[in-house]
Amino acid sequence: MVERRKYARLNIEAAVKYRVIGQRQKNAEPAKCNNISPEGLCLTFKNASSHIKIGTRLDIEIAIKDCKPFCMIGEVIWLKGSRRKAGDSGSGLKTGVKILEIHNEDESRFLLELCDRMVQKLNREYPSTKL
Repeated sequence: MVERRKYARLNIEAAVKYRVIGQRQKNAEPAKCNNISPEGLCLTFKNASSHIKIGTRLDIEIAIKDCKPFCMIGEVIWLKGSRRKAGDSGSGLKTGVKILEIHNEDESRFLLELCDRMVQKLNREYPSTKL
């Protein structure tokens, strides 16, 4: 399989709340972030609704440990797994979400946080390399 990503992904687990844009949802639904890059997220939806399809736009709030939450808009670009119902023990629906927009002041904070974590990762993996 040919790697098409421009940027490395960081394995960052984070709590996510989302709403499907254009749907009448009163409350945000929970999801889990598996990894992040400057352009996208891999999310797992525990109880994904039938509204989650390729092309679905999401209003996302992601809470990375030790950071104020980031708000963004993303679009589902791939799906893997199955939809779960409450009480089901399956792994859930895994999705690739392309980041379309990061709200105002969150963009700089988000990219800075990713850069800091990438430097930490590289320092661990390649300790003799000067960064």
